[in-house]
Amino acid sequence: MTPGGLPPVTGPCQGSRVSAGRPARGVVRLLVGAAAVAVLALAAVLLAPGPLQMWLYGSRASGVACADLPSVAQVQAALDEHADVVRRIEDVGDQVDVLLTATCEDPSRAELVVVYPGRHERREVEAILSRHDLGVPVSWQNA
Repeated sequence: MTPGGLPPVTGPCQGSRVSAGRPARGVVRLLVGAAAVAVLALAAVLLAPGPLQMWLYGSRASGVACADLPSVAQVQAALDEHADVVRRIEDVGDQVDVLLTATCEDPSRAELVVVYPGRHERREVEAILSRHDLGVPVSWQNA
């Protein structure tokens, strides 16, 4: 018997430093490790170019698959045909541009990218494009 009248501790817990109300070190390490993995996974999702740019900056890809993009010649023809609309878009601001870009592995495929500095300019460009379809895919890039 121990001084308190209890039988001595024997078995697998003998000599253990775990006290009542306090988790074992292994459990704490497991919880800290799981939290670290969750934070890293969340950071990877948020810092990936697509989601982060869309959430923070409003940048957005056209969403057209590379194989479905028009040819560079078709996009150039659309730029030429709608030169007045392109000029109005670029007149929205000094930092607003409409660019022909070949964004895929296939350099013969292209789309237009509207580059703009902020939400105000983007809204003005969206208003113009709501009235005038350029006939080719358009991506948005906040610069």
